[in-house]
Amino acid sequence: MLDVRYYFSLFMRRFPLLLIIAVAISAVAITVAQTLPPSYVSAAKLAVERPKIDDPSGQLAPELAQLQIAQGKLMTRANLLAIADLVQPVPDQANKSPDEIESWMRSKTYIWARARRGEATFMDISFEAQQAEHAAWVLEEYLKIINQISIDEGVENAAQKLGFFERLETELREKLADQNARILAFKSENINALPETLDTRLGQQSTLLDRIAQYERDRSVLQDQRVRLIQIFESTGQVSGAAVTQNLTPEQQQLRVLQAQLNDELAVKSSEHPQVKVLIAKVRQLEQVVSLQPAPQAQPGTTGNPLLDSQLADIDSRIADIEAQKTDALLQLERIEATIDQTPINAIQLEELTLERDNIQRQYTDVRAKLADAAASKEIVEGNQGQRVVVLEPPSIPDAPSKPNRLLIAVGGSFFGIMTGAALIILLMLLDQSVHRPQDLVSRLNVTPLATIPYIETAADRFRARMRVAAWLIAIVVGVPALLYAVHVYYQPLDAIVTPIVDSLGAA
Repeated sequence: MLDVRYYFSLFMRRFPLLLIIAVAISAVAITVAQTLPPSYVSAAKLAVERPKIDDPSGQLAPELAQLQIAQGKLMTRANLLAIADLVQPVPDQANKSPDEIESWMRSKTYIWARARRGEATFMDISFEAQQAEHAAWVLEEYLKIINQISIDEGVENAAQKLGFFERLETELREKLADQNARILAFKSENINALPETLDTRLGQQSTLLDRIAQYERDRSVLQDQRVRLIQIFESTGQVSGAAVTQNLTPEQQQLRVLQAQLNDELAVKSSEHPQVKVLIAKVRQLEQVVSLQPAPQAQPGTTGNPLLDSQLADIDSRIADIEAQKTDALLQLERIEATIDQTPINAIQLEELTLERDNIQRQYTDVRAKLADAAASKEIVEGNQGQRVVVLEPPSIPDAPSKPNRLLIAVGGSFFGIMTGAALIILLMLLDQSVHRPQDLVSRLNVTPLATIPYIETAADRFRARMRVAAWLIAIVVGVPALLYAVHVYYQPLDAIVTPIVDSLGAA
């Protein structure tokens, strides 16, 4: 069974050690709490304001992303060094390097952007400095830069978008003009074989085919007529039923007349009739006279009959005209058929050119609309009517320091000293293997004593023990502050030593 009284007596015997440790640590904590420089924190709240005039493009940057971009551009080395050079918030800034100044400015700046679904997007920004005015002034410079970033970002984005669409619109306009020129040149080169005139040329082809067929029929009729004229002339000596009298001698003409009269008389009278016999005699007499006359000579290539030759020449002339017209019609038909055969190929090429032109036209129309939207967006942004970052709570000069919490440091240090002393005493008790009780002789030496005599402490022993404790306490209470003062005065100010440690602990 655990002997509580025994262990409590051991603890109380070593209590002066706890007291010495607790007082030493408490003295250090209280000294640190009193020497730490005050820190003032100035804070501001920002939000992303919706555009006062709707952006026609409908393309707004995500609010949280806009704040994050502003934060990234704010916390650049150039901005931090410029603000530090203007406000001088860094302790002993003249003796610090640019890297140290930048690191200090970053460590004292706190930015937190938050956004929830269906809610506005906010950003909390604060700055900590050893002087209240410095904290507020640095934060004011931060807000100026954020506001300028918000304006410049919107104007720059709108200008870039406008410039992009202007270049794209110019490029597409030139491409559209080039494509229209290509289509016009293609139509000019193939003006007689375009798809839109195919129906007309098919009609012309049909007309020419009918015309050629008619020419064939007309030529056939004329050729038949020529043959019939020659056949009639050869069989009757007449041309189209008319007597041939031109270039005949008087005797031949008279013979033809008498023969005609004889034929007429024989049609109604007998060959024995006196008048018929007289006509027969005259005809035979004239035939003998005509037979003795020389026959007329015909010209080469003629029949010897001027009327027949005239009619045949007229027919031949008409046939020649028909042949010439047919030849011309065949040439026209050949040309038209060639254009008709070329039309499908031209239609495919023209369709490709037209489709490409229509595609460019659609792109051009779309870009023109986007260009108008971009121009309107730029005007909205330049008029400060677009989406922007606004300050909801401006910074102010704090009335009291935010840190350090001196009471908490002192109380916490004292509590830590007590707990450290108690822990050390318990550790010493666990490590102590010496004999303090009769039970220890039995348990550790395996010896049972007959009797035990406890250590008898005299008054002088108690006095010396108390003096040692008092000396330690006086040494701690006086020595620790004196040591800290000497370090502060002769080596380095305590705030310069403690502040980086506190900052590193806060950053961790």
